[in-house]
Amino acid sequence: MRTAQRDILSVCLAQLSDVSHLGSGELRQLAKELGRHMRQKPQVVQKKEQARKDDIRKTNLLMANIFKKRFVCLIVY
Repeated sequence: MRTAQRDILSVCLAQLSDVSHLGSGELRQLAKELGRHMRQKPQVVQKKEQARKDDIRKTNLLMANIFKKRFVCLIVY
């Protein structure tokens, strides 16, 4: 079993000990989400992770550029 699936499964199993209060609809929803995660292909997960990292990198670059411009304006002013 792949590591990501094993991690998801272990989290779900840990949470299953606390599902006695859930109704059948909520249990069905939990099962759907678990199935969706288990069916995801590793490439899809990797693409999502890469997109998230790219978004963080772009945001950091944007913030650095804004900081540089304001810092330079303060020095010149």
